[in-house]
Amino acid sequence: ENVIFRCGAENQFILATEGFLSFLYRYKTCPVVLMKWMFQIVAVHPSYTIGIKLLNTLIKITSNNLSNSKQNEAPWMPSLLDVATVFMNMGVDFDMLFPLPHLQPVFCCDDLVPAVPLSLRLGNNKNGPTQAFTTVPEMQMTNVIKYLGYCTAVYPEIFSDQDTLLLIVLLLKIHLETQLKSSPIVDLHVLVGNLLHNFRDWEIKMPELSLALRDISTHHHNYVKIVQLVPSTESRGRQLRGHLSLAFISKLLNENCPDIPLDYSAQMSLLCQCLSKMKPSALIRKMQSYNEESTQHNLDQEGYYLTYSLLTLVNAASSSDEGVSVQRTYLLKLCAALEKHIKCDIREDARYYYRTKVKDLVARIYGKWQEILHCSRPHQGKIHDYWDPLYDQSSPGSSQEECMEKPFADGNTLQLHCLDK
Repeated sequence: ENVIFRCGAENQFILATEGFLSFLYRYKTCPVVLMKWMFQIVAVHPSYTIGIKLLNTLIKITSNNLSNSKQNEAPWMPSLLDVATVFMNMGVDFDMLFPLPHLQPVFCCDDLVPAVPLSLRLGNNKNGPTQAFTTVPEMQMTNVIKYLGYCTAVYPEIFSDQDTLLLIVLLLKIHLETQLKSSPIVDLHVLVGNLLHNFRDWEIKMPELSLALRDISTHHHNYVKIVQLVPSTESRGRQLRGHLSLAFISKLLNENCPDIPLDYSAQMSLLCQCLSKMKPSALIRKMQSYNEESTQHNLDQEGYYLTYSLLTLVNAASSSDEGVSVQRTYLLKLCAALEKHIKCDIREDARYYYRTKVKDLVARIYGKWQEILHCSRPHQGKIHDYWDPLYDQSSPGSSQEECMEKPFADGNTLQLHCLDK
């Protein structure tokens, strides 16, 4: 360790990337200070090649530490303080990392300074860490997310439930930046999926996480983005998506619903109520009441843009792991409400192509629900959902037997008379 920290930066990278460190710590535990040094170098080095080699070395040493650690000895894994320090070195402000006043970590901004090694500080600034980047570094952030995804997979106890909640809010808040709008999110989905899986008290923390994510932005476009950043490959991710989508819909429609229900039936009932209030014309009138300076054309565009976002959230909220027979009752109501309140309210025009895009989304959502309905059967005694069979109340037990025993009774008598003649 003394040789590594005493030599120059170029020699340090050679030792770290050419297999020296991974060979040295193959059968012994790597010191914590060296692990932190490599973790933070991965996040700030501008070279793609060196960054990838450092990441591979860090993953190998972490795997060796897990193999060499004793039964009651926990290997070093990055804490929330280490993760915040890494993003701070990238140039991300502390207030952006933890934007919610009621959800703050146990440390503050000043605690991040001692966690930064001297070899990482640019220009030997003794007053604090110098920001390495003026914009969000996509490549370095991807390396950090890959390493955190590996750590959360091999060592689920890495974070407490509260730190896991704060880390998810941190990651999704950062990925709302415009510089990252076109970056791939596969590694982020893996990391967030691992974090959701590692929650110990999921039923308690899931509503808290949903409310926290609801407050990190105020624009409906960001709400759609947040829902898309939550993975849908596991049941917890799908559950959070549905709950979060309902929270966003309720907030956008100014519904007084502070607590989103956890029960599927209650959620679908709330979604049906909200769907009846999503008429584009009603949303435009509401916008016009508090924004009188905008022109009618701008209000029309904003209203349909909001409708498009709301429908995207409705599509996410309607997805469920419940059985098709359970979903059938509510999907029928949702289809009727979608056609009555939204589809019939859209007036297409060649001059307003955005209206056609909204109507196209309505058709795709309606088709998805109808496809689910076609995979299920109507309730017992019905041929179609819209048809109710009529039963003879006077003789309930003899309707079917009599038809089988005396088919065409009156007709048989008539035919006999005709033959006699």
